[in-house]
Amino acid sequence: MRPLPAALAALVATGFTFMVLEVLFLRELQITLGGTLYASSAMLASVMLGLFLGSQLFGRLSRRAKDPAALFLRLELALAVSAALTLPLLRALGTVEPWPLRFALSFAAILAPSVLAGGEIPVALQFLEPSIPRGQTGFYGGLVYGADTLGGLVGALAVPFVLLPGLGALRSAWLAAGIECAGALCLWAGARGRRPGSAAASAAILFAAFALAGKGAALDLRTAEWAVASNVPGLRLGLLHDSPYQRIELLGDLSRAASDEDPKVLRLDGVVQAAVPFHAAYRESLLVGYLSHPSPERVLVIGCGDGDQIAILLRDPRIRRLLQVELDGAVVRAARKHLSAAAAVGGIHYWEDARFELRLGDGRQFLRDTGERFDVIVADLPHAAHEGAAAFYSVEFLRLARERLRPGGLFITHVYRPDEDAPGGRRRLLAALAVAGRTAVEEFPEVRLSSPWLRTPADAQAWPAHWLFASDRPIGLTLSAARARLGELRPALRWLTLERYAIAAASLVDPKGYVGWPVSTDDRPAILFADRWSSLEPARSAP
Repeated sequence: MRPLPAALAALVATGFTFMVLEVLFLRELQITLGGTLYASSAMLASVMLGLFLGSQLFGRLSRRAKDPAALFLRLELALAVSAALTLPLLRALGTVEPWPLRFALSFAAILAPSVLAGGEIPVALQFLEPSIPRGQTGFYGGLVYGADTLGGLVGALAVPFVLLPGLGALRSAWLAAGIECAGALCLWAGARGRRPGSAAASAAILFAAFALAGKGAALDLRTAEWAVASNVPGLRLGLLHDSPYQRIELLGDLSRAASDEDPKVLRLDGVVQAAVPFHAAYRESLLVGYLSHPSPERVLVIGCGDGDQIAILLRDPRIRRLLQVELDGAVVRAARKHLSAAAAVGGIHYWEDARFELRLGDGRQFLRDTGERFDVIVADLPHAAHEGAAAFYSVEFLRLARERLRPGGLFITHVYRPDEDAPGGRRRLLAALAVAGRTAVEEFPEVRLSSPWLRTPADAQAWPAHWLFASDRPIGLTLSAARARLGELRPALRWLTLERYAIAAASLVDPKGYVGWPVSTDDRPAILFADRWSSLEPARSAP
């Protein structure tokens, strides 16, 4: 193998490996840093700094190197080792407190492979310099840069369509490390003129990388467990699946048949979404506003892949059709298989109910495209601290929802903020509720926020639920009407008694007085940074 083909093959491998790492780093940081905006910032800033430092450092070293081929080879091998080790390191850093230290350490962890990748092109050009004809430096520089970019293109497409669904994050990184080693072998063969056996050796390395990646499921589970400590002590991670959209984790003993007694927890991107035994207060508090609709015949649920709220809604015999639009079918499949114990309505699972229909797709796009109108629209989506979810709390999304409601229709969304018991958690929650309420007032004449502190002493273990109800008709019922509506639900509820309904309904807050709070839009997603305005006057009058 001649030097130029060898160098180009190595650069294709490097581009592929490093792009796979970039995408995987971003996925991990979305979990450990708690939001895609911060994750993107940490990853991109560290990569850009590393590429700059690497190009300067190795550009100088290559000029003084007596054997540029040896330096190039060391870079390839070092990057392969880095590809295998950095992802587990990022997962381990997910438990570090406080958050600024976690951000700084994650930034530093990504810096090392970025520096190595930044040195590839200057060292490759130095290695090829004797082979470059006079006056053709630009042409050969384009070949070098193009090979690296081509590998990156393949890597970027491979992660969501092939690697993550098939192997998961950690094993994808191992496979990328193996491909990088194969590229290093091509470089060694080209630099030393060792053609015989180089192709066979490269194939052997790739085969070993595939075999290792295929056998690493157990270690992938254990390293993923480091990323975010379980919210339910004593449960181990039993299922890990990286879908193209999110990381799906199920904690608990999944070998036993599903029952109300076997504790299991579903987490998406490290945040608890559902649990068995289900927390009845969390599920049933949705009905505080929902029951006020006089005739909810057609209901749309956006999200709610675990199905817990759907199982509650279908207890209402007034519903004639309930359509669920969920982006990630993998969440639906995992929840139905392992969290089915509490998904029964009148003796059958909710997905067996003739009134229920599931469509896979983006909920916002569905609202934009559909011509259907609904009596109730429920959005049960990831918490607003994630940048991607912020689009479902914007005034533009609320406008879409209002346009798809029938006259007198009701919109319900869960204003979700994690770590409410952490230092400053209450302040952040109040701020998120205030921004969500202020935004909804722009589109709906009637808006109510449920109080996050509905617990009586008997409800000490109940999960809080923070709902926003919006409509063009008054929200709420008289106690006699609420008694009648609660009596119609089959099977009967476990937590929402008439007494609790009265407390919850009396605690609903009208956010019209939240003057000065920002409106969250697609262009300016204020919900992401709601706590920055928490010193405003409305925060003291928020629920």
